[in-house]
Amino acid sequence: MDSIDASSAGTFALTGRPAADLALKVAAERGVDISRHRSRHLTSQMLATADIVIGMERDHIVEANVVVRDTSNKYRLLSDFGPPRLRGKDIEDPYGAPIDYFASIYDEIEMHVNALLDELVDRWKLSE
Repeated sequence: MDSIDASSAGTFALTGRPAADLALKVAAERGVDISRHRSRHLTSQMLATADIVIGMERDHIVEANVVVRDTSNKYRLLSDFGPPRLRGKDIEDPYGAPIDYFASIYDEIEMHVNALLDELVDRWKLSE
């Protein structure tokens, strides 16, 4: 394997919704265009075919496990990747919060995603 295919879905998502305006703004300020993102609901097909499923909150993992029972430990919290002091911590959805909170959550997610990518590169010997 020499690539990673990632996708996004939510346990309580309303399909077809764009990212929140503040999420678009914070991402754009960091050079990331998420304007084409649309929400979609998590399905059993997605779960069954995924090598790893990452949830932002424990409830996401619980809900995914209801849809497709995991016995392989492929369901993980995003915060499981990164600094040990943050492991097991829920990363809250900033929807409805002020822009500063969106920015802090963006930075937190980015830190954990970078740690996750480092682990995946190591695990599957991917080239960077």
